[in-house]
Amino acid sequence: QNFNTLMAVIGGLCHSSISRLKETSSHVPHEINKVLGEMTELLSSSRNYDNYRRAYGECTDFKIPILGVHLKDLISLYEAMPDYLEDGKVNVHKLLALYNHISELVQLQEVAPPLEANKDLVHLLTLSLDLYYTEDEIYELSYAREPRNHRAPSVFKNYDHDQDGYISQEEFEKIAASFPFSFCVMDKDRAHGSNHEVAHTILPLRIKRKGRPHQQG
Repeated sequence: QNFNTLMAVIGGLCHSSISRLKETSSHVPHEINKVLGEMTELLSSSRNYDNYRRAYGECTDFKIPILGVHLKDLISLYEAMPDYLEDGKVNVHKLLALYNHISELVQLQEVAPPLEANKDLVHLLTLSLDLYYTEDEIYELSYAREPRNHRAPSVFKNYDHDQDGYISQEEFEKIAASFPFSFCVMDKDRAHGSNHEVAHTILPLRIKRKGRPHQQG
């Protein structure tokens, strides 16, 4: 019932440098992905962490809350209620509400965990605190695992016949021939078309299709 550590683990797995590894994640068993999805939904911030608050309230005995969520509650409460009432008296209701939130967190520390600390694991975690990667280093590791655009987008996989991760001119022309309208295929002798050319070629096509023009033979 350690929600705080669970949030740290799920947050790390949902980091964009990890979530982009689609090829790697495809080898993860379905059961594991299902559990990950359930845990992610449990800690979702939607409706002010409603799923987490419900599960946390149902837990008894030893439990570790998501400290960030409860600290946010304290800040919101502190900002929402004035320190003094209109008659100049201290807002006792604000102080009582703050006390109730803080008291709950203090009481959690008085409940002993139902297990003994694994000294080897504690030592390993302590040493890991000295390891720190910057965002750039994290993404470098991610790209080393799965480089950017290392293969053709999934929508074009059926057309990448040689599986080299690129759509050749010949393959592109075959794709173009499959569409039910005249597709602009650039001259092979020209490397690029100008923005002016593209605008005057693609935009009229989109406008004509939207207006359902009469098809010409």
